[in-house]
Amino acid sequence: MIQNAETKSDAYTVLSLDVVWTSEFAAHQWIDRLPQERFPLRKMLKPVVETAKYRGGLYAVPGSSDGGMLYYRSDLLKKAGSVNPRSPGPS
Repeated sequence: MIQNAETKSDAYTVLSLDVVWTSEFAAHQWIDRLPQERFPLRKMLKPVVETAKYRGGLYAVPGSSDGGMLYYRSDLLKKAGSVNPRSPGPS
């Protein structure tokens, strides 16, 4: 993808990039800035959306996320006399 971008090839119109590449591709102007209002960003996890941005502009749209979730069985917690788990918040 980088070789194609450096030669200004039109071989790709849509790229599937890992988040670690967003800023490099944006900094080199290998990808275009996207109109934020065209995407349902408010329905996505904010930290995931932030990985798609570079210098305040949106250059990618998250297609998936590895956002961790904690599920628990409230019936087992109640039986054990425990309270519902709470997020410790930012450290």
